[in-house]
Amino acid sequence: MNRDDLFIDLALRTRLLTPSQIEECQKLRSLLGENAFQLSLPEVVIRKELLSPDQLRLINVSIRYEETRAEDLELGMFVVLKGFLPRDKMDDCLAAQEAPYKEGRHFPRLQDLLVQRNLLTPQQVHVILRAREQLDTRAVQTGERPGSSARIAIVQPALPPPPPPPPPSKPSADPKTLQAGVQLTGLKAVPRRSRLKDAAGADLAVMILDL
Repeated sequence: MNRDDLFIDLALRTRLLTPSQIEECQKLRSLLGENAFQLSLPEVVIRKELLSPDQLRLINVSIRYEETRAEDLELGMFVVLKGFLPRDKMDDCLAAQEAPYKEGRHFPRLQDLLVQRNLLTPQQVHVILRAREQLDTRAVQTGERPGSSARIAIVQPALPPPPPPPPPSKPSADPKTLQAGVQLTGLKAVPRRSRLKDAAGADLAVMILDL
C-alpha cells in the first residue's frame, strides 16, 4: 500500500473525507497529470482546502506510524527468508509490537527487540540492515521485488572480519651476534672495532669486517 492508498484509507476510516470527495480529488489529480502537473492526492486535498492543517497533520502522522510498522514486518520477513532467525522467534518479537500498535501507542522497533532478547548481536543487525538496504536499492533500479535477491545465501550473517594482526617487528641488531660473526658455507664474516683519524686529526670509531 503506497502513501496515497494509506491517505485514502485513513481519511475514510476517520471520516475526515467522504468517498465522493476522494473521487473528486482523484479525478482532479488525473486531469492535472495529463497537463504535466504531477501532484499527490494529499497535495490535491490541500489545494482544495478540504482539510485543516491540523487534520492533515494527524493523517500524515498516522501514515508514518503505519509505515513504521510495515517496515518492521518487511524486515522480519527478510530476516526469516534469509535464514538469520527461525520464524517462531521472529513471530514472538513481532507479537510484542502488536498490542501497542493496535492501540496507537509507541512500540519498540524490531531491530531493538532482536538485540534486547539476545537473538542477534548489534553487529549482526548492522549487517542485516546493510544487506537489505543494498537489495532495496538494486530492486528500485532493476524493478525486482525488494529483498528477493537469491544472491544472499541463507546462512547466519558473518561478523565483520577481525583486524589483521600487526606486522612482526624487525629484530634489532644484537651486538653479541655481530661479534660472534656470521657462519656460512665456505665463508665466515667477523666484525671488529678499530679507530682511525680523519683529515683534521680527530679519532673515528669504525667497524672492520674480516672475511
